[in-house]
Amino acid sequence: MIRGGIADKLGNGYEAKWVLKQALFVLQGRADEIRTEPTGEDAGGFEFRITTGIHSDWHQCKSRTSKGSWTVNALEQEGVLSAFARKLVDPTTSCVFVSSDPVKSLDGLVSKAKLFSSDAEFRAGLNKDDEKDILLLRGIWKVDSHTEYEWLRRCSFETVSDQSLDKDLASFCSLLFSTDPGTCVDRLKGLFERSLTQTLTTDKLRREVVALGIGWRAQLDPSIEALLENATQQYIDTLRPPFAGVRILTPSTSETIDIMRNNSAKFIVIAGQAGCGKSATIAELIDVAKHEDVPVLAFRIDRFLGLNSIGDLGEALLSRKENPVGVLGNRYPFRKTLLVIDQVDAISEATGRSPRARDLLFELVQSTKFYPEMKVVLACRAYDLENDARLTRLVRENLAHAVRITQL
Repeated sequence: MIRGGIADKLGNGYEAKWVLKQALFVLQGRADEIRTEPTGEDAGGFEFRITTGIHSDWHQCKSRTSKGSWTVNALEQEGVLSAFARKLVDPTTSCVFVSSDPVKSLDGLVSKAKLFSSDAEFRAGLNKDDEKDILLLRGIWKVDSHTEYEWLRRCSFETVSDQSLDKDLASFCSLLFSTDPGTCVDRLKGLFERSLTQTLTTDKLRREVVALGIGWRAQLDPSIEALLENATQQYIDTLRPPFAGVRILTPSTSETIDIMRNNSAKFIVIAGQAGCGKSATIAELIDVAKHEDVPVLAFRIDRFLGLNSIGDLGEALLSRKENPVGVLGNRYPFRKTLLVIDQVDAISEATGRSPRARDLLFELVQSTKFYPEMKVVLACRAYDLENDARLTRLVRENLAHAVRITQL
């Protein structure tokens, strides 16, 4: 076994949690395979690799540094950057470093390398501190400036706290399995302790997970499609088009449809005054999604203000005591899906009403991150978009695209 590899670290938690989170992506089918302690693959300095097609991501985890922030020299003392250099020679390889402490200098360089489309533009965008780090890095990697730029574009430096990993694993496991998350993590950890050096493909991992008896929600039951359709139709029946029998394709509606189809933003916030045409825009968006074979789940949050848990919402909406996001995402793990949540203003921060329902809404929104192909539409008044802290944060952090519907 590799000294300092995952076998040495499963007991201390942090590295194991990161491995398990990545393994769940393989279980979903978002990657083809995972191999911990990949012997015979020049894997010194790495915990594991994740492979999709011909591309491999090599992962190194270190819980923290005594200095509070990783420097280029500190990373090299741990052998991280030399290990990266061995793998980055292969253009089908990327390298990932994960820690609860940040790598401020190199994270900034990586962001700039990915922002600029050429080595020359990248160099022109460097400041004095960047230049110092580049010189240190070049001394370690011993490559020319163009190669250095290309390698940086295939690096990632993730800052993830131990508490954040705990939260993500609990949320992810609650979406994927019926057993409580703590039990799921313990059994999955045991699976990887038994599978060191083995390659676990998606199919093999699924067989192993089924054998763990933790109730994997593969959602192969086609009746789920009817449940999603019925819930969405009940929502559509509540909409009142401004002109009965007439479909109006406004610029705002066209913009919303285009974002669903092409924009990288995960969330769309549709905002406007009462009677401005939000319902018509949403109805048209759902109609287009259905015609393009995009599975849809739509509902009004104001119909569920008295519920106490995400499971209660799933039971009321779909007759399944599960997170509705998981029901939709697990049924269609490889396809674009659309989740529409209307009447968000009924529980916005500005109203001060139903704080529990508001927390459930944003818990629901947070869980969609485990399904990258899922687009989420939130509809509210313009006032709430401007004054609700969590809604404005979505837009400010570029996770959401706001569409303001003007009066017809």
